[in-house]
Amino acid sequence: MLELVSDDVVFEGTTPPDGFRIVGDKSALRTLWEGIFRDSPRAMVENEELIVVRDRCTVRLRYVFDRDRPHGGTRTCGFRTANEESSTCTERNADRKREENRP
Repeated sequence: MLELVSDDVVFEGTTPPDGFRIVGDKSALRTLWEGIFRDSPRAMVENEELIVVRDRCTVRLRYVFDRDRPHGGTRTCGFRTANEESSTCTERNADRKREENRP
């Protein structure tokens, strides 16, 4: 997944209280993602919807806490600008919504 992210990446997280922002630092993004999946080895990310217009796309993602219990998770929207020359994208995430853990 990181191979598709451009060097000028902008990534916004929603960790309380005020979130965080990674700008132009793919190694920091790698560290963040590695930590998330190391701490939650049964987690997975699903693409729910993808809308592409010219060089921009919006994707709705669902982060599932445990793939064997898919009713608990959180949703986020990612906004991306594509670069056709390098086949990479600059990504910005926002608007996370937590779901209830339902049986």
